[in-house]
Amino acid sequence: MRFSTPGAGLSVGLVSILYNQGGFDLMLKAIAGLSLLTVVGAVIFPKEKRAI
Repeated sequence: MRFSTPGAGLSVGLVSILYNQGGFDLMLKAIAGLSLLTVVGAVIFPKEKRAI
């Protein structure tokens, strides 16, 4: 059975594009920005309630 992870291929492509555009610094800033956005979203949006 073969498992496919399209997200992994997308992230590798994004990292290579960012590295080619601005080097390692831009790549780290973009990853830090996405991580910060994820943390802020987790703080803002409430947890899902369990269905009974």
